[in-house]
Amino acid sequence: MNPDEINAFMASDPLASTAVALFFIGVAGMFVMCVARQRMSVIDSALAMVGVTKVKGRDWVFNLVHFAVLAVPLVLLCAALVLELEGQPQ
Repeated sequence: MNPDEINAFMASDPLASTAVALFFIGVAGMFVMCVARQRMSVIDSALAMVGVTKVKGRDWVFNLVHFAVLAVPLVLLCAALVLELEGQPQ
């Protein structure tokens, strides 16, 4: 698949677009969780979201949300790509 086909696939496939939406919603939720639950400043939370600083006082809830934000969209995207590639001739 060339980049134009991938972009068209990501925009048109329901599983792929759901994966992208869940990822961005999850990152926004983690940002809010860092500010509200972890008592981090907005700047520290933004730096933690891009990986510059560590999240202070991580607990099991944050670790669970972090895993879900990464794993669920990845599984959805893999399922969408498998379904897309199964329908194409070799």
